[in-house]
Amino acid sequence: MSDVVSALITVEGQGPFMGRPSWHFKTQFHTRNPLRYIAPVDDQFDSYSAQSDLAGYQFEMYTHQSGKSETRILRLSSTQSPAPTDATQVQVLPGTRDPLGFAFYLRTINWEKTREVRSPVYDGHKLYDVQAQVATPSEEVAVQAGKFVATGISIHVFDHGAEKSDFKITIWLAKDASRTPVLLEVETALSSGRIELVQASSAR
Repeated sequence: MSDVVSALITVEGQGPFMGRPSWHFKTQFHTRNPLRYIAPVDDQFDSYSAQSDLAGYQFEMYTHQSGKSETRILRLSSTQSPAPTDATQVQVLPGTRDPLGFAFYLRTINWEKTREVRSPVYDGHKLYDVQAQVATPSEEVAVQAGKFVATGISIHVFDHGAEKSDFKITIWLAKDASRTPVLLEVETALSSGRIELVQASSAR
């Protein structure tokens, strides 16, 4: 079954968050027919990340799956500070990123000179140590938006030092000025899937 999920990733803009310069990223996922008849999903995730290094300030999860809705607003903090009234505070390591902030962080790396980066990543439930490394330096990748010469970056997730081997993630970044993400491939023990670039704007 193909084309069962649509994903829209946007840069909502720059501006102050809690008085600190930040980026606001957003992604939305929707299941398509015929899967939607079985498992309707309409999820949205918002990330407020530092302009300097894309460390996470706040991660918001708005999930709507099979008739059930949940909202989680998570304020990330690496210091002891008063609990916010409008969010759940989560203690994390310095430099922790949320999944969206981490994805955009990968686009800031010069993969011609850097072969590997690591970062703590909080996914909304748990803190992981995530390693990204060059798997394929250069290859032509064909997606719905066209053909791109891209670099394949493999993502390795570690939980308390042990790698989670039950899934594999590869993100392909075009070798252009914006390092446009053109393809995301996911493999698990039970299934595999890919999210292809359909259209890109001139935004970051």
